[in-house]
Formats: sequence, structure tokens, C-alpha cells
Amino acid sequence: MTISGSSVIGLLESAMDAQKARQDVSVAVLDKAQAVMTQQGEAMVRLLEESGSAPSAGRFEALA
Repeated sequence: MTISGSSVIGLLESAMDAQKARQDVSVAVLDKAQAVMTQQGEAMVRLLEESGSAPSAGRFEALA
């Protein structure tokens, strides 16, 4: 069986495209998880500030 050069290149391009798509999905999932964590952190700070149990405003601002 003989495989032509263009077939090999096409196969490699297809594999690279599939890998790029997997990487894009991984980055999107990571971005979403990071956004959710940021929102949860901000909500926690608001909750603590509203409850009046925040030790000092400067400490929470330093973490942001």
C-alpha cells in the first residue's frame, strides 16, 4: 500500500486541527472555572462585609 505525500499531509493537518480544538475547549473550560471562582470570591467578600464580620476592609482589597 502506498500513501501519497498529500494524504499524509492531510492526515497530519486533521490531527493538528483536532488537537487545537481540544486545546481551545480546555482553555474555555479553564476560563469559565476561573470566572466562577472569581464570582464566588466576590460574593463571599460581599457576604462577610454585609454581615459586619469582616476583619478589615484593607485585607480583602489586598487579595483582589
